[in-house]
Amino acid sequence: VIGWDEPCARCGGAVSQTPFSYNAFASQGYDPDEVAATSRLPGMYVFPCGMCFHVTCLLESSVPRLGRSKRTECVSLMDKLEVPKTIGLATMRRRLGKSTSGGRVLEDQDGEPRREGTDAVARLDEILRERCPFCDEVEFS
Repeated sequence: VIGWDEPCARCGGAVSQTPFSYNAFASQGYDPDEVAATSRLPGMYVFPCGMCFHVTCLLESSVPRLGRSKRTECVSLMDKLEVPKTIGLATMRRRLGKSTSGGRVLEDQDGEPRREGTDAVARLDEILRERCPFCDEVEFS
């Protein structure tokens, strides 16, 4: 159990509120709270170690640490789910460069196309919660 005003381990803002990074959408004429409400992913993640993250902060922290195939899969899933592209996520993608480009459909071991719709949410969620990006504590119990 965490407090309502628990700080995000990455940005320091309360995890119960819209991440500060969403304020950039206001300059584009969008309400940051409405942009956050359109996300199909959970708004925050809490790991067994006690660290909490906004979903965008967790993406910015976790995706660069993943192996190439999982990183490519995450970026593909983020595109499919239309995860709001904050400045931090755009910067992360530029830094990762061509290692995440391609946009090909990933396949399961049986050759079937992987994860559509709500399954895409479940798969990205599964990857994100595998381990805390800061202390490496393994998955939720």
